[in-house]
This record gives sequence, C-alpha cells and structure tokens, in this order.
Amino acid sequence: MFAQLTFVLACLSASVRCDEGLSEKEVLSFVIATCAEKEMMCPKEEYARYSAEGWTWNVKGVLASSALDTLRKGDMTLESSVRYAREKFCCVRGSCLKRCGISVVSEIDLVRNFPKNVNQIFALHIEDLEKVRPAVLEWIEDYKLGLVRKPYPEEVEVYFDLLNLHHAEILRRLRLRRERA
Repeated sequence: MFAQLTFVLACLSASVRCDEGLSEKEVLSFVIATCAEKEMMCPKEEYARYSAEGWTWNVKGVLASSALDTLRKGDMTLESSVRYAREKFCCVRGSCLKRCGISVVSEIDLVRNFPKNVNQIFALHIEDLEKVRPAVLEWIEDYKLGLVRKPYPEEVEVYFDLLNLHHAEILRRLRLRRERA
C-alpha cells in the first residue's frame, strides 16, 4: 500500500512519467489517504457507509465518481490533486463529520493564548499549576531559542489540562486582579 501510494504521489507531482495515467486502485488509495481521519476528515456522505461500529469507504461510490477520472489523468500538480480530491471526496465540516464520529474541539482562550498569558496565570499561584511551572517555563525558553517545536511535551499538555480544570477559578482571579488594578 505504501509503495503504491508513493507511486501515485510521484505521478501526481510529475516526478515520474505516468503517460498511461493511474489505475482506479491507485487513485482510490490516494483519495483515501487524502481524507485522513487524523486530519479531521472523513468521506463525504455519498462516499461513506455508516454502521454502529463507525464508517467505511463506499468504494463503489468512489469508483463511480466522475471526479475519479479527473484524478486518474494525472495532469494536475500534487497540491492541486490534493485540493481537488478533498473538495470532491472529503467531508471537512458539518454533519458528516459528526456522523463519522469526528468532533472539533476548540481550545479555551487560556490555552489558545499560550504562551503569551503564562506569566499572568502563574502569578495567581494556583497550587496545581505550580507543580508544572518549572517544566512549562523551561519549554517556553527552549521554544524562544528555537530548540523545540510543537507538538507539546507531556508537561505542557498537563498544564493545558490543568487550565481546563481550573478554568473558572483562573478567570475569576484574573478578573479580580484587573478590577483591583
């Protein structure tokens, strides 16, 4: 499967001559990889089969699609092919994501504003947060120096979990500090 997908990607990126075009199976592999669940996508409803256990691809529906023929020609750039496949085959928002069991979780403001708000939050001296303070501050320093990248290490994820746990208390204390200032 990996070798097949690599070939498809090479054809679509024009790094390999694919004059005969791509087979249905090759393009099907590309479409399935393009709509990856880890990318918070799943098949559009007409290309999925739903059951109590979850969803699977409706392969016959994908193979019958005229959009598949467009991809088979292999005359688009890789970026255009991915964009086209996602537009035609992938669900990226709405009720179909819910049917696939994918839910988008938006982070609370305290997490979204990390690391800009870290000093204000640590200034509140919340006991649970103090336990992860050294690791979080060390990560921020390393991040500023370009020594680390996301995803966040476990200690920072614990910090985010604690922000969620103490969300109301943190907001209350921050509001009190603003009112006193």
